[in-house]
Amino acid sequence: MKVLRVILGILLISLIIIQFFPTTDNISNEVPTTDVIQHRQAPSHVTTLIQNACYDCHSNNTQYPWYDRIQPFSWIFEKNIKDAKRALNFNEFETYSRKKQKEKFQKIIEMIEENEMPLTSYKILHSEGRLTKAEKKQITDWVEEELKGY
Repeated sequence: MKVLRVILGILLISLIIIQFFPTTDNISNEVPTTDVIQHRQAPSHVTTLIQNACYDCHSNNTQYPWYDRIQPFSWIFEKNIKDAKRALNFNEFETYSRKKQKEKFQKIIEMIEENEMPLTSYKILHSEGRLTKAEKKQITDWVEEELKGY
């Protein structure tokens, strides 16, 4: 019983200490001209879907939930966002080469059709990330239309 108290005490102290190691927020109030939706003037319904389901991780502006301020959740969010932006950043899309843009558009279709995006962990916590088949089709139809220019 005493060992359990020591372990719980160490765990509690550790959880308190890690709260003092903050992360960097991914917040920008600016929508750059290199943003794919702005530059290509996506239809409003597609814009809304992509912004709600994708932009928290794949842009320079994340809408954080209240529990993001609690460690270790904040570290997990920060890592996921950095990884996501490394894979695709909608705000910087127009800075990519034409070849890379085409590859990214193709990957968007693939990830949506294979239900790999949005991530399950995101959909659990964000209802707007739970896209219906019709909504997924609206996004992929727009992406396919954009691919015709390549």
